[in-house]
Amino acid sequence: MMVEIIDFSKRYEKDCIFKDFNLSLEENQITCILGNSGSGKTTLLNAISNLTDYEGKISSSKDISYVFQDERLIRPLTIKKNVEIVLDNLDKKEREKIALEFLDKVELKGDCNKKPRELSGGMNQRVSIARAFAKKSKLLLMDEPFKALDISLKKRIIDTFINLWLEDKRTCVFVTHSIDEALLLSHRIIVLGDRPAKVIGDLNVDKEIEKSILFKVSSLPSSSAISVAPPAVASFAVIAIRQIHKRACFLISSVAERFTSVSNKTELFQSVTFSNA
Repeated sequence: MMVEIIDFSKRYEKDCIFKDFNLSLEENQITCILGNSGSGKTTLLNAISNLTDYEGKISSSKDISYVFQDERLIRPLTIKKNVEIVLDNLDKKEREKIALEFLDKVELKGDCNKKPRELSGGMNQRVSIARAFAKKSKLLLMDEPFKALDISLKKRIIDTFINLWLEDKRTCVFVTHSIDEALLLSHRIIVLGDRPAKVIGDLNVDKEIEKSILFKVSSLPSSSAISVAPPAVASFAVIAIRQIHKRACFLISSVAERFTSVSNKTELFQSVTFSNA
């Protein structure tokens, strides 16, 4: 196991976010943490990266890249220098080469000499994604990395993310409110709910190209699964997800309905944007 969380507890004053929480995350997979606002998703990422104090034990790699909700760029530096800063173990020429390579992957090479204040929030978030992948860490954490992007750009950057991940298949844990992002990117989806937080849904998703896509909700009384034949084209994501999107949402809804109020469940699905055709 790449990340092992044992008896994890965290509170803010009188508000108990987690209590005796346990979770194991597989190595070399993309795991999504899905849930309502305030369900503890960001707190969990911060604990994994050791950015907050907590009780319990978390075993994970200390070699981490983190894409925060806000881009956290160094304002006086150009965006190229912001990427280079995580490559300080390399010589200047190699740093510049890698920085430009990854800025190109997020469609910002032409803006490499601009500073963050000269770019939009979405552009700066793409710099953060480029910086996270430029550093060859063993563990990648991402907190709603695509939320500042418009729909068409989000689709392109998600495609870039998939291609980047396929190059090194590092362990990745990312947080989102968007079911579409979760279905498009994840091998496994963990749904958080209740307070203190607990796992109310656990979906294992086989996303290998040329194979079937499976959805399984392990917490249902009688386990349900759906298998859909892959599209003929190698680009597996959009067509396959459109075919099963409605039924996959139903499975998640079945879990959420057992543990959350109707209003919370509505919030959980408010980001759905893909066509169900």
